[in-house]
Amino acid sequence: MLKRYLIIGLIISLFTMFGSCDDGIYRFQKEAEYYFVNETNHVITYPIGYERFNISPKSIIVIKESIYIGSRANGAKASDYISPLSLESSTNKLTIKFDNLKCLIEVKENDVNSVRNIKNFVAETINDNNYKFTYTFTEADYNRATTCP
Repeated sequence: MLKRYLIIGLIISLFTMFGSCDDGIYRFQKEAEYYFVNETNHVITYPIGYERFNISPKSIIVIKESIYIGSRANGAKASDYISPLSLESSTNKLTIKFDNLKCLIEVKENDVNSVRNIKNFVAETINDNNYKFTYTFTEADYNRATTCP
């Protein structure tokens, strides 16, 4: 009977010993804080599924994201990140509404001042693997919008 407990104890000890070895390979992450600033006098809304990006006039929202990657790096670069509004499939359409009256229709990543392109954000390094990205909506965005269908 004592032999069984010794074997179970040995097995538990081995699992604990090997399980505690951590080289950080699968725990590495890069983090981003996305600031969306609305400098206009208009409510900005997004379609269903993107409501967390809706923003009141003259206000700011912050979206924080962590992305786990498989190995350590010497530090992330701003170009390693993507906009949280960047859609994986080009068939997905994104329309941004101003007061539900004017719209930026089918916003694509390569559009002028597109919120879907990380290059249109102002990037600030917080530390090696953490960035702050700021996108500012201005009256110029509102003026580019057309009457909603």
